[in-house]
Amino acid sequence: MNERLAKVFAALSEGAASTSEGGMSAVLPLTTLRRKAAFSWGWDFGPRLPSVGVWRPVELVRETHAAITEHHIRTDALDGTTALVTALVGVDVLAGDLTRLTARVTLTAPSGAEHTVSLPVTSGENSSTLRVPDAELWWTHDLGAPALHDVVIELVDGDGTVLDRRTDRVGLRTVGLDRSPDPEGGRYFRFLLNGIPIFARGAAWLPADMLVGSVGEARYRELIGLARDANMTVAADLGRRHLRARRVLRRYR
Repeated sequence: MNERLAKVFAALSEGAASTSEGGMSAVLPLTTLRRKAAFSWGWDFGPRLPSVGVWRPVELVRETHAAITEHHIRTDALDGTTALVTALVGVDVLAGDLTRLTARVTLTAPSGAEHTVSLPVTSGENSSTLRVPDAELWWTHDLGAPALHDVVIELVDGDGTVLDRRTDRVGLRTVGLDRSPDPEGGRYFRFLLNGIPIFARGAAWLPADMLVGSVGEARYRELIGLARDANMTVAADLGRRHLRARRVLRRYR
């Protein structure tokens, strides 16, 4: 029989509730040591309400042979209409032969085109390059469609058995800072999206509520929709929004 146990401890130690000059929490530099949204420790736009305890579902997962621990799909460069993509897969081998494992990464474009690469698992972190011809790129809403690719990552053993599986959605894009000489003097300071200069229009994203568990996905989508309707293309992460907001931002069209 398996049990799930959670230990709840004080979010602030004794004496940590003091406030430094300027109204900011004196323990704000220490908040990075705990996995909490930084704004919950107090900010100039909200009170100090650090969260405590389990407030989302928790599950106990049993792995027997090997498991995917992390993954990252990165667009390194654009070669004409071809995207050069790096697929990184982290694997934790619990038992068995490491040399018989393969990580299979499949990208499916909005049009249905599929691109697959297989990574021999040789260590905890494994990567390979994938060329995506006629890439359907991600653009800000004012320049085009924010195309998202479905990602399926499967960890396969030598017998073809799928030991673990992860899914995700990513946009193929490159983002860079252009500091080339400006013909009018000095140097540019502008962002390039897929090699195209963009005018970054945006604002600071503040927490939707100091009580993070009280805001549902519908409210996040409403707020992000208002920003889009105002023709914004950038949101600065002020106050370190909660992870739920990040997931909504990644899915937003």
